[in-house]
Amino acid sequence: MKGVARSAYGKLLHLLEVVAGKEKLTKGAELPFSGVAQVFETPAEVKSAGKWPSEDDIVKFVNRDVISAARNKAQTVAFDNAGIVKPTIENDPEKRLSDMVKLLKAAGQPEDEAIVNARIMLKMDDTDDESDDQ
Repeated sequence: MKGVARSAYGKLLHLLEVVAGKEKLTKGAELPFSGVAQVFETPAEVKSAGKWPSEDDIVKFVNRDVISAARNKAQTVAFDNAGIVKPTIENDPEKRLSDMVKLLKAAGQPEDEAIVNARIMLKMDDTDDESDDQ
């Protein structure tokens, strides 16, 4: 398995302290990682490895899934009742910008360049951010 970390311990990577001798990460840094996970293909393999869950563990697993789904549903109802609109590319300029930057980065552009190009393509000028902060 492999992945990319953009944050750790609830903070963006560039905001974290680093041990002596290591270089502090820059804004927008991504830290690739990889590892090995032994996955199973059949229930028999899981049982023979001693990893088969108990009946109680199965109930807990199912209940976590049920509670998570119910929480998400209740949260959505609360958002709807409060009039909160889910940000989409149709109704949120920042969502449009974020999605466009992701696409440009996926096409190989460095983040700084992708942001500039996305702003140009979306006809956004830099003063849009400043008016929101005041």
